[in-house]
Amino acid sequence: MHHLFMVTFGAVFLAENSVLLTMNYKNMAADDFNESHTKYGKVQNEKVVQRIFSTSLKQKTAWEYPELLESLNPTTKMLQYFSKQTVCADTSSINCILIGVVSKNLSETIANGSVITNYHDVNFITIILEKIVSVYLNAIATEQVFKDVLQTIDNLLDSKVTCIAESQIKTSSSTRIIKVLTEFALIFSKQLSNSISICKVNIGFHIEKVKKGNIKISAQQLPDNSVKIGFNNDADFIKKTYVFMTLPSDVFHDENEVIYSYFFRYDFFLLDENNLIQLAKKSRLNHRILQSTILSASVVNRNVSNLNNPIIIKFKKTNIGLGTSSCKYWVENVETGIKNVYGKWLTNGCYRNKTETNIEDFFTCYCDHLTNFAVLLDINQSLDNPLALKIIAYIGCGVSLLGLGLSLLTLAMFRNLRKKLPQKILICLCISLMGLLLVFLIGAEKTSPRQHCQIIAAALHYFILTTFCWMLVEAFNFHRSLVAVFNKSSDENIFRNANVIAWGIPALIVITTGILKPDQLGNHKICVVRGNPFYFTVLLPVCLILVVNFIVLVIIMLSLSTKNDITNKVTGKKNTISRAKISFMCSTLLGSSWIFGVLAVKDFSTVFQWLFCVSTSLQGFFIFVFYILRNKKVIVELRCWLLRYRQYKVSSNAVESKMNKK
Repeated sequence: MHHLFMVTFGAVFLAENSVLLTMNYKNMAADDFNESHTKYGKVQNEKVVQRIFSTSLKQKTAWEYPELLESLNPTTKMLQYFSKQTVCADTSSINCILIGVVSKNLSETIANGSVITNYHDVNFITIILEKIVSVYLNAIATEQVFKDVLQTIDNLLDSKVTCIAESQIKTSSSTRIIKVLTEFALIFSKQLSNSISICKVNIGFHIEKVKKGNIKISAQQLPDNSVKIGFNNDADFIKKTYVFMTLPSDVFHDENEVIYSYFFRYDFFLLDENNLIQLAKKSRLNHRILQSTILSASVVNRNVSNLNNPIIIKFKKTNIGLGTSSCKYWVENVETGIKNVYGKWLTNGCYRNKTETNIEDFFTCYCDHLTNFAVLLDINQSLDNPLALKIIAYIGCGVSLLGLGLSLLTLAMFRNLRKKLPQKILICLCISLMGLLLVFLIGAEKTSPRQHCQIIAAALHYFILTTFCWMLVEAFNFHRSLVAVFNKSSDENIFRNANVIAWGIPALIVITTGILKPDQLGNHKICVVRGNPFYFTVLLPVCLILVVNFIVLVIIMLSLSTKNDITNKVTGKKNTISRAKISFMCSTLLGSSWIFGVLAVKDFSTVFQWLFCVSTSLQGFFIFVFYILRNKKVIVELRCWLLRYRQYKVSSNAVESKMNKK
């Protein structure tokens, strides 16, 4: 797992005025395939902009980036030119530019960050970097090209904050550049013979194969003002550095692992949602205030989570007067309030050392990224996982599994108990819920390798849907037994149709999701369905079933209330207690506790996540208590079984005694 950590000091960003490119176009449709069409529009200062519309049978139809024919900025023209060129690794290819030439020209074109004047520049730079790294996916990477790439990013970080922020809002450039850096590191890890360390002014990089143990990653400012990252440096170096991280030994699975680390001198490269929105509204943001440094670390092909010992990060205090500080980590795949912009800084799972005094030179942060049961129905898709919730969820799931196992064992032992429809439905619900809990406990955090994570996410998806389908069948059977006057269908037909629906329809949904959206099955942090497939194939059916089950529950309670009023057998306080008991028993099978997961949004997420985690993880235990332990028929069968067992023991002892006498 890739981790980006930071400390913030409560500083304020102010906004810089910028001229935004605006174009007014008339509608134009594609007349024929394999043709190009051109649009013209006027922008501020009466500059003409040309945009080409490309369409073919093999490629997607799309408007290309605007041709800035009369742009006053030659840098933008140059960057746009390189962004459209084909890049190749050697001279064996034709009609392309060598990757070394592209990387060198790019770093020289923006040798000074001041030449970057608009968000188009940042986007074009990002496109070129993506082309460079894509070439190396099938070729041997050279260290010199990577140095040019880091030099380009280093120069980019000297540009205006508004350009970087606007490009992130409109093109997700910062997020894409982080992916480029990660891909480069993974490429070098496959061909690594010696450690690689690259030092620039605003960014540093280091990759090395290390032995299993506690690893210290440190960053230091060198005399030439560049940044150096080192692993397991001596104490003198640690004292001079202003940020370092300690990875515990349980991060490693093997004796030798490859670790890579990036360091950013400024945190404005990854602005949070609030600052991006302020910039988009052209708020007062006219100069840059250093908030924090950013240190990232990753173990190649390893998911760093569920650690027994926390990751420790120490940030040197450089601006003590800026206010309170907090520890944060970056999550890449979280949706923000801005369309098509993903990633945000989160504090959950990271905390400061409260015993530190203001006199000390460092802020100490402890980070642990763990999983709780609530992420199965995490509407915010934040994947925040407090340790306390994880512990509660795991204990509850363990107790539920025990209850479900005992329920299935009891029903399997006695044929008389499993002959009728309600018990058959209960068996299917127990099997489905058991499958859900087992897959969650065993595999939800097994994010590596990627294919295994996708299979686990699909399995969780399937068992969530089957569990709710069987809860819906329970609701139908409750209504049929307690409310409906005429029951025309036989129990056999109902159970047969219920099996087809409850096991079959979820399978179709899961298979379709896996074919159409395989990239939305799990991520680097947890193996669950996410993105739009979560909302349409998990949340939507869950909410619909919960609404139906709630309506059925209300109808049942009203029906029971009417019958009690007519017969007058139960009145007053006993009536209230009886209704509450029946309501709770029905709610257990109808999944009412899952409503808390749906309500866990925005400011109420913490409270409802706790309620959801506690109540839902114990659902199997409640099923065992109310439908097995308190079931009179079960008690009778158990007594008969115990009586037969005692008689068998007595007869066995008698036979054995006779044999001994002979």
